[in-house]
Amino acid sequence: EIDELHDALDSVKEKVQTAIDKLNTEKSTVAAVRDALSDYEGTMLKHFQVEETTALPLMRAYFTPEEISVVQRKILEDAPENAMGALIYAMSPLMVPNSVV
Repeated sequence: EIDELHDALDSVKEKVQTAIDKLNTEKSTVAAVRDALSDYEGTMLKHFQVEETTALPLMRAYFTPEEISVVQRKILEDAPENAMGALIYAMSPLMVPNSVV
């Protein structure tokens, strides 16, 4: 399921990029970007849900925190500089539906 969601994310990211590339002053192009971003958000939220309920518990059951840390560090080293800030912002209580502030 996670691989399917990764493939879906890649597809939706391409749609977002295509919509951005076609963006101009036409109202329809702005709507296309909005719709593509909405699809991306929905797919990403599904992805987070599966990771939180399936992948992370399995990872924690079979690997030590030290083993996990090595992989996390590598992911963060390869990520864009603003990735951590974007993730923290996206996961903040104000952005996550039904969370308590």
